[in-house]
This record gives sequence, C-alpha cells and structure tokens, in this order.
Amino acid sequence: MDYKTNEDKILDCIRDEIRELLPLSAISDGEHITFPKVGPNADCDPKTTIHIDAFLYDDEEIDELEEEGKISKKYCVNCGSKQVKPLDFITNSMSVKQIKYIFEYVLPDLRNKTILDVGSRTGALLYGAFLYSSCYKIFGVEIDKTFFDIQQKFLEKYNMSERIQVFNDDIINKGDILKAADVVIMNNVFEFFMDKSAQEK
Repeated sequence: MDYKTNEDKILDCIRDEIRELLPLSAISDGEHITFPKVGPNADCDPKTTIHIDAFLYDDEEIDELEEEGKISKKYCVNCGSKQVKPLDFITNSMSVKQIKYIFEYVLPDLRNKTILDVGSRTGALLYGAFLYSSCYKIFGVEIDKTFFDIQQKFLEKYNMSERIQVFNDDIINKGDILKAADVVIMNNVFEFFMDKSAQEK
C-alpha cells in the first residue's frame, strides 16, 4: 500500500464526502453536456461514452465499481454476441495523481503567487493547490451553482477559506481575477459544456 501523507488523507476524506453528494457520473442537474463535433474528442458518442470524475474515482476504484456491477467498461456491438468494444471514458476533473504532479513537479515555487482555476467544479484543483503548494491566493470560478455550493461547503469544513476564494460566475465576468492570476488552469472547461460558438466567445 502506498504511503499517504496527512495532505493525501485530507484529500481522500474530501473525495469520499463529495461522492456522497453527487451521482456516479458527477454531473449536476444544471449541467448541459455537449459532445464536441471537432477536436480529439469528436469521436465520443453519447451512447458509448461514460462520465467518470477522475478526482472522485481513481483507476482502482473504477475497477471496483465494475466488479460491483455499478458500471460497465464495455458495450456489445451486436447484442447477445461476444463482439464487444471498450466504452469511452471521459472526465471533467484531474485525477489526484495529476493534481499532485502539477504542484509537486510542474509548477515552480508558488509563494506570493496567485492561481486561478477556471471551471473549478468540485474544487479538486483548489484543494490540491492548498494542500500541495505554498500558493498565496487560490481562486476558483465556477458557473454551476451545485458545484459552487459543494466547494464552499468543503472550504469551510476544512478551514481553507483563508487562501481559497470561489466565485459562482462566468469567467467572462471575472476579467479582474484573470488579470491578477500568475497561473491559470483550465481543464476540460469548455469542450463538453459549450457549443463551438460559445467557446469562441
């Protein structure tokens, strides 16, 4: 078993609690999923694509979900046959491993720096920035009220509000925050949530 730091354990607690608040897909009632027509994910078909949040479920946990019969990783090309293909899995969040890698290896020392997560969703990157960096100020902008409320709940519960501030708004209205940020992170923030014309805006 991998050694876990106190920070890892806190993040695991947050993940466990968020899983209790959201459906397995981690899609909120207010979200409208738009499948891209161009780009690397243009081949995603709504009938054969599953949303699994990589922050909430790592590979091992996804395997457990399959063993429990809660999800399937494959679909039948011809019903009743053994000719099966793997389903496409998409995520709207970074995994814990990706978050740790960014803050421990990719980004420089963030002391006296400001970071902004556009489309902060469950707050995964915000918690990661708080736990795995010395970033002075951490901002999140999240348009969906359900996810905004989730973030607020955990920022307060885990005493992170001193360094983290979240706005329930469209990033278009937050030019001041965007300009003030030293680091801006956008992870799958538009592709599955806005049509091409809205993205270009």
